[in-house]
Amino acid sequence: MSQEIKVGNITIGGNNPVFVIAEAGLNHGGDLNLALKMIDEAAKVGASAIKFQAYDSTERFGDNQEAITLVKPAEFGKKEFLALKERAEKQNILFFATPFDVENLNMLKEVGVPILKIASCDVCNTTLLEAAAKSGLVVILSRGTASESEIETAVSIFTKNKSPFILLHCVSSYPMKDEDANLAAIGTLKSKYNFPIGYSDHSIGVQVPLLAVAAGAEVIEKHYTVDRGLKGIDWEISAEPKELGQIVTESEKIRKILGHGKLEPQASEQEEIEYRDSLRRK
Repeated sequence: MSQEIKVGNITIGGNNPVFVIAEAGLNHGGDLNLALKMIDEAAKVGASAIKFQAYDSTERFGDNQEAITLVKPAEFGKKEFLALKERAEKQNILFFATPFDVENLNMLKEVGVPILKIASCDVCNTTLLEAAAKSGLVVILSRGTASESEIETAVSIFTKNKSPFILLHCVSSYPMKDEDANLAAIGTLKSKYNFPIGYSDHSIGVQVPLLAVAAGAEVIEKHYTVDRGLKGIDWEISAEPKELGQIVTESEKIRKILGHGKLEPQASEQEEIEYRDSLRRK
């Protein structure tokens, strides 16, 4: 059983309910009202948290004008994040974001997020990892694209700084083919580390993230939109509210079916135990 991590009144890891993150990402397109609606709908279906992205387009993509043009419209600043955090608190859903640079990491700390998520593209960005590890916040890191040695290097930064830490298995392809999911890696990571292990999903549909829960994931991150018909950058791999709710409810069923793993009789077996013990033995 992994070490548990407390975030407010939520406990992540161990035999606690799966921590389901609705990854709003850039699907709001910079429309604050749509982003607020995304929070409302995610809360309504029982998601544990909703996550956005904090970045400076030029800092993130440099001279790649095509990429800047794509993501610039969805760029939010401190004012927007404060409004989103306020709405999330009213809806009783945890709010946090992915910073793509140290400046935005510090801005998110000022906003008051309890968690930082570091994206797979920054798994080798030691400057950002060090800043996150020293932030005093819970840090979630996706390991997409990373080799075993690169994962160990990243993890060492957080263990060295005694930072509360969660690692997500991830495959950085969009959309990910189901056969590339390699969900057995979740068990490999759980055998190596005692902090919570989860899964960040880029597949179409909800089957793969649910299988990840069956494979032992304690955290599920799923791209999310209120309506795939709105398109957006990640619309194809995004769950609509009903599907997000399915991940929440089915994950809890799977967790209960998996059980605690102890080699001991269940309470429901007591009558059968008494019957067994009452049998006449020669």
